[in-house]
Amino acid sequence: SGELTFQSADWSTPQTVVLAGADDDTVDGDVYVPVTMASATSWPYDHWTKDFPSMMVVNVDNDAAGFGAAPSATPLETSEAASLGTTVAVTLTSKPTAAVTVAAVSSDTDEVTVAPSELIIAPEDWNVPQSYVIEGVDDNWDDGTQDVSVTFSATSEDGLYNALPAQVVAAANLDDDVAEILVSAASGATNECGGVATFTVHLGAAPPNGNLAIIGPLVSLDTSQGDVHVGTTTLTFAASNYFTPQTVMVVGADDGVDDPMHAYSISNVTTDGYGGVVTAADVEMHSANDDDTAAIVITTSVSSIIEVGSPTASLSTCVLLSEPLADVTVEFSLNDTAQAGISANALVFTAANWSTAQTVTVTAVYDAEDGDNDVLVNTSTTSGDPQYDALDPADHVITV
Repeated sequence: SGELTFQSADWSTPQTVVLAGADDDTVDGDVYVPVTMASATSWPYDHWTKDFPSMMVVNVDNDAAGFGAAPSATPLETSEAASLGTTVAVTLTSKPTAAVTVAAVSSDTDEVTVAPSELIIAPEDWNVPQSYVIEGVDDNWDDGTQDVSVTFSATSEDGLYNALPAQVVAAANLDDDVAEILVSAASGATNECGGVATFTVHLGAAPPNGNLAIIGPLVSLDTSQGDVHVGTTTLTFAASNYFTPQTVMVVGADDGVDDPMHAYSISNVTTDGYGGVVTAADVEMHSANDDDTAAIVITTSVSSIIEVGSPTASLSTCVLLSEPLADVTVEFSLNDTAQAGISANALVFTAANWSTAQTVTVTAVYDAEDGDNDVLVNTSTTSGDPQYDALDPADHVITV
């Protein structure tokens, strides 16, 4: 309601009445409101009996029934690894005449869940955002990012809110599983006395579709240093035990060679249990505690020989104590060839005959009476094997 005041000075000047619609929060449609003018209250118009004109004014409604589902981030992402604090806030667009129930349903509850499953919005809370928590579900499969939709639908005794179109929010659940073979470092070194080293193997994701992931057979790339124990050459994993480490035993081998710590590898760490071949790097191993020694043993059958009609021979026997990495040549020479001769100036030992004794013969030379004489048998070695090349066998003295 309102009033207009006219003075004698402005009685003929038009004055404007402004009609403003009142904004409410409900959907009540366009409302027709009659506007009437009462009689004047000042003389002489207060005695005027003529009716003032009236009019009908329409208040156009600006409210509509509806609701919104606003994600906390766009794109909306969840994760198998951890909660990302992902939410969807729901609000109504107008005040209903009755409570509105908004239900939320995930298209794939194995990937994304929604809590709670429904919210009830009272009329007085129509414009207060209410939130659903959207969480990723952790599975054991390497299934990549999964696209999921969350559908929100409303029901109410308010007929305008009982037949609204559903709101759909798209979500993506990020995977945290990788189809891979995970191998630990070796527990230590093997040795030539049969010492054992171990490493463990497990999978990064479960084999899909009920498959078994069979790894192996594991093989050593240098069985002269060590080999996989027969009971652990093949490993079998299923969805139930894919993340449980299984132990592989590697047993050291005696190679007969005097060698330093030696590196070798276990190979064929592979499986096709994921529907395609997955391979891990070869497992590095080391062999230590060598029980072989590079040495040359030379013995003589006698320490003296006598010049008699046919000179007596003295046998010198030579043998290696370990397999050489390259041929070993043992050279012999005499410091006095007038007193004795030798049957061979060199003996050659290979990887094939290193443990077989070889001999050289020292024979006295018959000469005029000159008393007893000592003859020095000099020995030396040459080899591409540095362990044997560095050796200097002891010389031997034979009395003639």
